[in-house]
Amino acid sequence: MGENFYSQKMKFSIITPTMNDAEIIVRTINSIKEQDYSKDLIEWILIDGGSSDNTLDTIKDQSLHPNKWESEKNNGFFDSLNRGYMKATGDVICFLPAGFQLANRGSLFRISSAFQNSGASCVYANMEIGKFNRYQFDARNTVRPGIYKRWKLSWGWCPPISTICMDRETVEKTALPSGKVFDEEFGEVADIEWIYRTIGSYRVEPAYLRLITIRCSNKPQRVSGRNLWKVVKTCNKGHLGSWLGLRSRY
Repeated sequence: MGENFYSQKMKFSIITPTMNDAEIIVRTINSIKEQDYSKDLIEWILIDGGSSDNTLDTIKDQSLHPNKWESEKNNGFFDSLNRGYMKATGDVICFLPAGFQLANRGSLFRISSAFQNSGASCVYANMEIGKFNRYQFDARNTVRPGIYKRWKLSWGWCPPISTICMDRETVEKTALPSGKVFDEEFGEVADIEWIYRTIGSYRVEPAYLRLITIRCSNKPQRVSGRNLWKVVKTCNKGHLGSWLGLRSRY
């Protein structure tokens, strides 16, 4: 980690994957636009998988446009995140899928402060799940990962990827030999493999920001038990206990 990482305001690279998200992308854009954080320190990277609806036209109609973007057919969600990471130049890497939003105007400032106050190279936080109405968000559930302890990995501890921010140098050090962040061979649980690889195998110590930084309407998707088993075996984290803990969440 660079010597000046904690001594100055950090630049955030926010990576947003999209695919036919015309109806929900505006809420993501607005949450970035409304941040009380220097716009010169926000790098928004949009990776579109070749949308066939009005996603790109909707984005063009907004006052905030991506700093970097591409739109072409790719291999899905985690391929989009990998492509976005390759374009990132910020101090901190964040993942904000289309339809998700930063919870309030001060989210990036609070995350930046958490990095500086903790001295950590990774920060994670809470996430609200609910329903977006026309004028407000109706929260139904709050995901609170709790304070990280190494033994928790053996019982399926895993914060939502969208709440995790990590300094770019650490992301680089823990990346795959190919330079990619996510191993797409793990399918829909590639994010869990990344978390277990960085926090578990590489012993990256994260700091817990006990605030809600992300809002979304998505329920955790159903995932393959076989792919989860592949993750816990590869990362050697308790095997059955980890598998059962993760399986209960998905």
